[in-house]
Amino acid sequence: MTRSIFSAFVLLAACGPVNPRSATPAGRACVVELPFRLERNKVILPVSVEDSRPLDLILDTGMAFDGVVVFNPRLRDSIELTSPMVVQVPGAGDGPPSAALMTDSGSFSCGDWSVEDQRVIVLTDPTMLGMPSDGVIGFSLLGHYAVELDYDSSVLRLHQPGYVPSDTGWRRVGLWFKDNMIPWTDARVSTRGDTVVDVALYIDFASGEAVELMTKPGMKFELPDGLEESHLGTGLSGDIHGHTGRIAWFELGGCRFEDVAAVVAPDEVRSKQEGADVVIGNGLLKRFDVVFDYADASRAVMWLKPNAHFDDPF
Repeated sequence: MTRSIFSAFVLLAACGPVNPRSATPAGRACVVELPFRLERNKVILPVSVEDSRPLDLILDTGMAFDGVVVFNPRLRDSIELTSPMVVQVPGAGDGPPSAALMTDSGSFSCGDWSVEDQRVIVLTDPTMLGMPSDGVIGFSLLGHYAVELDYDSSVLRLHQPGYVPSDTGWRRVGLWFKDNMIPWTDARVSTRGDTVVDVALYIDFASGEAVELMTKPGMKFELPDGLEESHLGTGLSGDIHGHTGRIAWFELGGCRFEDVAAVVAPDEVRSKQEGADVVIGNGLLKRFDVVFDYADASRAVMWLKPNAHFDDPF
């Protein structure tokens, strides 16, 4: 039987969150450290799914459930799925959802951290075949820990929820949520250097872009001049076409960036999150060391501290 992954999300929510277990005892200031590398402005973690080789998985705030999605159908034979069901996995793009196999009893590990009874989804169609990464992971980390990304050291640290950085220079940015566990915040943008607009945005950490402007009826801002048509990428529902250009400035957490590279895409194709004016990705956030802390949505926060990449040109 085939069913939409949306209904699978509902079942997961009804059962409550899975509590990942760590090899490090609770109560320590830092639960565990995991190595990562930055490629194409994406945070890549080496994660073994079941008995697979270490897979290159992108850390993704858009993964609002415990589990992993594996893009490459050729990896299906190396990942043992218990009683898999056929599902449809929607995402960004202008086509139909991707077909996949799914189990809710998978396990995976990264360094000294491991979890069981997790959702494992392996695509069975070629939509994402040829991608330079093997898949995505998100809420299994972000939904249970305060997750610190130290870009200067290429280390991801898992802290207990409620962690507050002790050294100076960190800025606190409030996060909020709508109908899922994808983090939103507020920012300001000036696309042409004259009008300043307050925008609502969500964070797509799997995106290597800095700022993505969503086009839709009644949008708040004017589009910048000099846009060029472009194929922006491929999502779980197919290709994303739009434009590339630059905006005058963008401000997040009191930090302003000038002459920012931006892409422009139709809201109904790129975002599919109602009410989003903008999406920000790791092309912007890699300029900070970042702590995501939203295991408790009622006090969700993001901490930002400028790092060695802060003044890099876009």
